[in-house]
Amino acid sequence: MRHLTGATVFLFLLVLLCFGAGCKRGKESGKLPNIQFVPLPTQSPVPLQVATVDKFVDWVSTMPSSQIDDVKKQIALVKNDPKIVDAVASRLSFNNLGSYGRQLIYLSILGEMKNERAVGPLQDYLNSHDCPVFEERINLREPAPGASDEPRTSLFDSCAGLKTHAVNMIAYVNSAAAQRAVLNAISEHASRSVRLGAMNAYLYNNGDSEQAIAAVRRRARPEELKFIGLPRLSPETSAKDFADRMERFYTANPDERPPLPTRVVGNRHNARPPRRSVEPSVGSGKGGSR
Repeated sequence: MRHLTGATVFLFLLVLLCFGAGCKRGKESGKLPNIQFVPLPTQSPVPLQVATVDKFVDWVSTMPSSQIDDVKKQIALVKNDPKIVDAVASRLSFNNLGSYGRQLIYLSILGEMKNERAVGPLQDYLNSHDCPVFEERINLREPAPGASDEPRTSLFDSCAGLKTHAVNMIAYVNSAAAQRAVLNAISEHASRSVRLGAMNAYLYNNGDSEQAIAAVRRRARPEELKFIGLPRLSPETSAKDFADRMERFYTANPDERPPLPTRVVGNRHNARPPRRSVEPSVGSGKGGSR
């Protein structure tokens, strides 16, 4: 399977997010249960129509991975239908998510359709203020006296995750308008995750050509030029080759290497450093602190 912005971009995420499998408990062996892997049975394909968008997504989210080709065929049959593009795009929402996974599937369907009509709603989603990314939430808050704005706890930025997938889908459409939107995100988007995702998606969908690299260099922020050509982990890449390339990147850019965890010695309650983070509540422009 190729990189998520390749021909199977939609299906790659579905296999990761909507793993068509289940587990059941077997007889116990000693203290540990015997867990048996039981894949879900093949299901009848659901046609993608205006009235069946939700049923189609239900099918995609519960199908076994062996049905990837069935999903691609159903999308290919209707990729030029503007009514279906609009029906899927109407489900994009930060105020009515349904679920994070379903939003990713809606985005992926639009990307897989490769229809110019999808670029507008995808771009609106990418630039929406209904779901501020972490960098925007920090700017909305008054810092505590003497505290840094840098987070001291691990945080998954769900808004940035969805918007990064949106820019990947725009890049996959790869029309002139889509390319302009991606290049603009490389330089202008508030989220670093989105900017780096846009860089990678633009390069991938333009064959990593010299012209594409030059275009990204013109738009990238000076401090992010080092991320051009960052290794991609794909089925065509061996784990060792990927690890070796990442190690070369970290050697050249030691500030980007994640720090090793350290043990707090002594009274853990007294020795613990102060923590500040932003609670990623969707659909609100306000961040909470803890």
